[in-house]
Amino acid sequence: MRIISGKLKGVSIPESKAEATHPMSEKLRGAIFNALGDIEGLRFLDGCAGTGMVGFEALSRGAGHVDAVEKDDRAFAELSRNSKKILGKDAEQYRAFHYGIRQFFKKNNLPVYDVMVFDPPYDMVAHSKINIVQTDHFDGTVKHLAKDGIMIFSLPSGIDPPRLPKLTPIKIKKHGIAQLIYYRHIPSRKA
Repeated sequence: MRIISGKLKGVSIPESKAEATHPMSEKLRGAIFNALGDIEGLRFLDGCAGTGMVGFEALSRGAGHVDAVEKDDRAFAELSRNSKKILGKDAEQYRAFHYGIRQFFKKNNLPVYDVMVFDPPYDMVAHSKINIVQTDHFDGTVKHLAKDGIMIFSLPSGIDPPRLPKLTPIKIKKHGIAQLIYYRHIPSRKA
């Protein structure tokens, strides 16, 4: 796996050995960042971070700050190793949190993010009796998404777009076995 663009272009990490990860392909990462355009200085959340490649790609392309969240112990250990390898001493723009999404959003000192990307393990989503994205795992996201911010989910194709309170899907793009779903805040109605 390698970073595909920006100041860290070409830097690579070994394939993940953690069962709970599902590393996002270069094709999907490229699609996300092409859709986002210029992210210079933006605050970025890499939810369900796994190996951390989405967040590292964001930093490489100029994001001002990245927070990465990963619940799985083994995946978090890989994420920590990867951040040391890729960022070294220049890691002041990057923080990794060993939490589940629900626990993370219960923290009191969280910033408002301009971009949030969630890429839960496809096996867990596809075989779950209830779509984990439609539970209360992501309730805290809305108040931490900037007014003009964008939230993106990477999910297996064929899964209905999650219904998230106060957010509306603005674009759904299929990429083989995956789909990217882009959300924004529902515009308030003026009287």
